[in-house]
Amino acid sequence: MGSRVYAGRTATTRTERVVYSCPCGERFAAEVWRAVDARDQAEAKKLQDGSLNQVRCPSCEARADVQVPVVFHDGAAERLVLVLPDGMRHRELEERAALFTQLAEDGVAPPAYVLGADVVFGAAGLRALLAPPASEFEAQSEPSHPAVRTAEQPMLAIVDERRDKSGPALSLLPSLQDDETPAPQPH
Repeated sequence: MGSRVYAGRTATTRTERVVYSCPCGERFAAEVWRAVDARDQAEAKKLQDGSLNQVRCPSCEARADVQVPVVFHDGAAERLVLVLPDGMRHRELEERAALFTQLAEDGVAPPAYVLGADVVFGAAGLRALLAPPASEFEAQSEPSHPAVRTAEQPMLAIVDERRDKSGPALSLLPSLQDDETPAPQPH
C-alpha cells in the first residue's frame, strides 16, 4: 500500500473571518488561520512560534491572540495535528469530533495518518511534537529545555549542568553516579 498525501480542504491552508471583542470594548472583523500546510513555510513558522493568529485592535492598538483551533498538515511527513489553544483543554474531545466532521465533509478518502491525527496544546506542544526524536543518550543526559524536565531525570544531570566550569566534575565522584548510599566512615 503506497502512501499518499491528504488533499481535503480541512488540511489545506485557509483562513476564516471572525469578529473579535477587544477588552477596550471595540469589536472588529479579523482573519484567522484555521489550517496551515507545512509547505506554507511563513505560516507554519508563525504557528510554531505562537504568533500566527494575533490581531491588533483598530481602536486601542492592543495586540491579542485569537484562541481558535488550527489544523497543521505536513503531507511529506504524513502528519496531521490539531493544535488547540491552551485554554481549550476542556474542549479536546469536542474539537476532535469537529475535526472528524470536517474530514467527513471534505469527501476525500483519508489516509491512515489523517485518521490518527495528533492533538497538542499551543505552539510549545506543536514544537515538542515536531522536534526530532532525541537519541537514547541525549534523552537520558540532556533535556531539550528546562521546562520539560521530569522527575525521572537524574538529579546529577541538573546539578552537573549548573556547576561552575572551573569546579570538579561530579562525574568523577562514583558515589553520586550510583544508586548506592555510601557507607559511613569511622571517625
